[in-house]
Amino acid sequence: MTKFSQITRIISLYLLGVFFSFSCKSSSDKLDPILAIGLFLSTQVGASGIVQIDNTGTKEWTKLLGVTGQATLSSAIASDSSGNIYTSGNTAGNLDGQTKTGSQDMFVAKYDNNGNKQWVRLLGAASASSLGKGITVDSSGNAYISGYTTGNMDGQTKTGTNDLFVVKYDSSGNKQWTRLLGVTGVNTQALAITSDSSGNIYASGYTEGNLDGQTKTGASDLFVVKYDSNGNKQWTKLVGVTGGGALTRAITSDRSGNLYLTGETNGNLGGQTKTGSQDMFAIKLGGDGNVQWTQLLGGNASATTQGLGITRDLSNNVYITGITTNSLDGQTVTGGKDLFVVKYDTNGNKQWTKLTGITGGHFTEGFAITSDNYGNSYAAGSTTGNLDGQSGSGGKDLVVIKYDTNGSKQWTRLLGVSGSASIIYGIVSDIFGNLYATGETSGNLDGVTKTGGQDAFLIKYK
Repeated sequence: MTKFSQITRIISLYLLGVFFSFSCKSSSDKLDPILAIGLFLSTQVGASGIVQIDNTGTKEWTKLLGVTGQATLSSAIASDSSGNIYTSGNTAGNLDGQTKTGSQDMFVAKYDNNGNKQWVRLLGAASASSLGKGITVDSSGNAYISGYTTGNMDGQTKTGTNDLFVVKYDSSGNKQWTRLLGVTGVNTQALAITSDSSGNIYASGYTEGNLDGQTKTGASDLFVVKYDSNGNKQWTKLVGVTGGGALTRAITSDRSGNLYLTGETNGNLGGQTKTGSQDMFAIKLGGDGNVQWTQLLGGNASATTQGLGITRDLSNNVYITGITTNSLDGQTVTGGKDLFVVKYDTNGNKQWTKLTGITGGHFTEGFAITSDNYGNSYAAGSTTGNLDGQSGSGGKDLVVIKYDTNGSKQWTRLLGVSGSASIIYGIVSDIFGNLYATGETSGNLDGVTKTGGQDAFLIKYK
């Protein structure tokens, strides 16, 4: 192949990927077609520098974001089709020159793939707390943040003790709309959010009331609310269990508009029998919000198992990470809490379960997970000891673990500060296979001096 024809082929394939990106979107808020074309180019063109073949866990840079004397933490992360990174969380101070409104305000920050901050926005309610918990980015680079507030936010009047919110910003950081939804006298929190290829938005979490005219089943039910790109509510669904509770911690979507949820329940959710005190669940919903299947996974009668992060691969296999206090699915627990990863196919058939922990009562916790275009998955969270041959700092260290598609561990990375806590709450892979992790640290992480009592961080691995 001549150099000219090779370049022409690359440009044609790239444009084709951009065209189809408006109808195909992956679980980790990155675009499937571009990933697939990148994979093709990497095998056809060779060492072209267009894509990264495989992530080796090499740390490239670390960024901190904080306010003097105040706490700032980042709860969620997403990437767009250009490789920009968006994080969201909450701050108790005037972050990055933005004036806060409440006691705690939600923030959203945009970075390019070199870690250069593009903009930061705050949104809050007077004398109230507003916490950003989830973030997703659509094919046009619009960012949507979910969470909850205890006040009247952005001209919207709250209904309950706290209400869920969804806020849309364009790629330049201009706020487009804000929506609140709640139930009088009770809590409703949107802990996760995802989007589909048509620009629809799905917020999920839990409610203690009959949300949006839907009758709850248990003490608290998980919910999913669908909005179109203009913020018009399309439908609300509640799923619960009589006499118990259920809440969603994470949500993702596939290219057909199906939704996948994980979280925890203390009841026999979806007709499945729980085994522990609290079991993890995996649920698939169709595009109409109707449940396709439900799976529970738990330990013994006293065990707590929580699903805290979810992603899917290009074949619509689903990967969930979280925390368990007991042996799980034939895997023996090692520490006081172990990180787990479980893989299901798109029909809900369990493929494998893996546990990682440290003896002596140490805690190893999985809070987030992402996948790449090879079917590798990356679980992230924190640990309190020396894990997989990696030495801990003596405090609580952030951790990233890579698994291949068969569940074989490829590498483990730790990073921390002696006497401090550093925790990953969100992780995403971009269109080139780079990894970005976000969370909170109470120390000078990776040689970068913190500003506040607690700073948000962003780390890039390649």
